[in-house]
Amino acid sequence: MLKRRTLLLVICFAALSLSAAPAMADMFGFELFNLSASFTGTGSGTGSFTTTEWAQASGVLSRYVPTTGTASFDAYSWYMGSEALLVDMDITNIATKTADGAGTLTLTDVDNDYISADVKGGWTKLSTSASLFVGTLSNVYYNELTNTTFDGHSGDSVSMDFPLPQPWNGAIVQLTSTGGWFGEDYADKTGGYINATVVPTPAAVLLGMLGLGVAGLKLRKFA
Repeated sequence: MLKRRTLLLVICFAALSLSAAPAMADMFGFELFNLSASFTGTGSGTGSFTTTEWAQASGVLSRYVPTTGTASFDAYSWYMGSEALLVDMDITNIATKTADGAGTLTLTDVDNDYISADVKGGWTKLSTSASLFVGTLSNVYYNELTNTTFDGHSGDSVSMDFPLPQPWNGAIVQLTSTGGWFGEDYADKTGGYINATVVPTPAAVLLGMLGLGVAGLKLRKFA
């Protein structure tokens, strides 16, 4: 994981920036640990990146506005339902320490309801074995197949009924991969992390604010 102070700087900047959004700043967010990532290069500074949950992944989805609540996912329990995370990106403009990423994100609960979003942002090389993505979520939808709640495997659930109509916007405050940089292919590298939030702020504004915050950080190696 990133050193605590680096992680706190990223999260604190995002919190301060997003607090400038009009009413109902943070709607909901999710955080997942110990993800698995893979990368396949396609040549000419491009490639395909995916990150997913695996047996030892855990995390939580939290609603921040009334009525607040959480839906949790514990390691070795994803098989008990349909929970799944998939972030799928096309990687372009791969340079020595930076790259661009754009694609989609899908987070599914135990009874097949799911959150979908478009993802766009930038990657930064942290070390030979770690990289960081910060970017925006746009066209965020809650896709109701069973009910209006996002349900965890332990019976806990979060209402996804919000006053603000869909689609929503949001930010990936942090997505880390332990697969290394995009110069070489890798598969099923575990230990990744994602922290995202959904807010009623235009995606372009979010990307600008997050970009300024990351530019001010001295990104350090994983502990």
